[in-house]
Amino acid sequence: MKIILVGANESIKSIANMLSSEKHNITIVEQATETAKKIESEIDGTIICGDATDIAILRDAGINEADVIIIGTKDDKTNLMVAEIAKETKVSKIISIVNSSRNEEIFTKLGIYRVVSFVDTIVKQIKDILSQDGNQRLIAHLGDGNIQIIECKLSPKSNAIGKSISKHKEFLIIAVYRDGAFILANPKEIVKEGDVVVLAVESAKIDKINKQLTLL
Repeated sequence: MKIILVGANESIKSIANMLSSEKHNITIVEQATETAKKIESEIDGTIICGDATDIAILRDAGINEADVIIIGTKDDKTNLMVAEIAKETKVSKIISIVNSSRNEEIFTKLGIYRVVSFVDTIVKQIKDILSQDGNQRLIAHLGDGNIQIIECKLSPKSNAIGKSISKHKEFLIIAVYRDGAFILANPKEIVKEGDVVVLAVESAKIDKINKQLTLL
């Protein structure tokens, strides 16, 4: 894919290098001349020095052919202006970082494909870490955080052991790691001591379920 990234902070550089390693066509637009020169040796892609709120600069960057634009300057007003131009140019996926969570609603109303809030992301990650223990690991959130996908190591006293997957009604076992093998969930599969299970559970029930599965 052809991907344009706006801004050259550390987050954008990391994203650019990741995307470049996956063989995407990367172009970065950065307004500061010195910064633009510096990242030429750090990024495997095209660097355009200029103001991304100028449609002529974005055209130089190839916005008319872009599949995705990722906007990540430290100024939300700039990010919003670039997002509006990208929307008018019919870029199919517009992803913007929002530095202040109070501005998130403005971006959402504009119809941006995805909005990433720095503050909300950091708070959520810290909350997730604090809620975890040594026996379970959060993999993902679904449905605006209402559902969690977690990996859980069963304790010898877990009440899940000896029961078939279909017997568990408060959570859904998706897969089981057993003796180094990955087993996709089968309703008739019997959960055994030592299993590590991947399951989906309502966030409101996570503490209760975690105690049942990892009871010592």
